[in-house]
Amino acid sequence: MNKLYIASFILAGAMITSALIFRPASSQNAAINTGDNPSQPMPETKNEQVIKMNASASGYSPNYFKVKAGMPVSWEITDIGTSGCTNAVVAQGLFSDRVNLESGQTVVKKFTPTKPGKYQFSCWMGMVTGTIEVI
Repeated sequence: MNKLYIASFILAGAMITSALIFRPASSQNAAINTGDNPSQPMPETKNEQVIKMNASASGYSPNYFKVKAGMPVSWEITDIGTSGCTNAVVAQGLFSDRVNLESGQTVVKKFTPTKPGKYQFSCWMGMVTGTIEVI
């Protein structure tokens, strides 16, 4: 019986280690502005800020954005293969409804952030996350 417990602990340790080593890069905090300086806010177009993100079963890319308070945001989210968990995005504190994604389509969510701070967005289950920083 003790051998079974030892084998279970070894297997669990190996699974946890492999999950940490092989996790997708999109689950880590990525740089914003598609390669530009992450300390700078997103570019403005026609009096609005445009942020673009890909959503997949493994996460969001990029998953960190910086926007200005008081200026409208147009958030373009492209579904490149989401799962049941990642097929909708929520962002409490920024907007109250959820953004339902459609396979292979780009959905645009418009909102205006009013209060500076860091806001987490996530899949509707809260397992896959990212951040929108309002300055």
